[in-house]
Amino acid sequence: MTVVNAIIDAIKTDAPVVVNELLEGSNALGVGRIQKVLQNLLAERVSIRNLITILEALADNAMITKEVDALTEFARMALSQQITQSVTGADGTLSVILIDPSIEREIQTAARQTAQGSYAALDQNLTRRIVDAVQKQADEAAAARHPLDESGPVGAALHPRSGEQAVGIDHPPRVRPQPRLG
Repeated sequence: MTVVNAIIDAIKTDAPVVVNELLEGSNALGVGRIQKVLQNLLAERVSIRNLITILEALADNAMITKEVDALTEFARMALSQQITQSVTGADGTLSVILIDPSIEREIQTAARQTAQGSYAALDQNLTRRIVDAVQKQADEAAAARHPLDESGPVGAALHPRSGEQAVGIDHPPRVRPQPRLG
């Protein structure tokens, strides 16, 4: 018996309907997909202690997709409050790096789907400019004593805000605009 089987069996006493939905019937995901989702979350350093919430998210979305990356995203969304709390500072602030909406559109346009998952097929020069700009902002945040947890599940959270056109670091309640990437 695998570790995931043992975990699922332990959860079965608290949430038998959820476990049965995941392992039986036409929308069953099976232990293998569940294990891959859990591995994805752990690779992102997301705690899987709230396993019932994760399994409920998988059961709720198993009829929509069997794709592991999409299922992982559904689990992430279900854990959003937990993930956010894990990267929020003691004073309740969350430092983020904002990406220019035009850059975000380029990344979305370059998205490619394969059997192994999705990736962004970006031009090497654009990729380098994005990485350099994000690194510069992270260095400036650290120097200003507003460190970003680059190793956490969100790391440098990439959230565009309406009306913003710059890569910048959000230190609520103000945003420091930076030169435009491009």
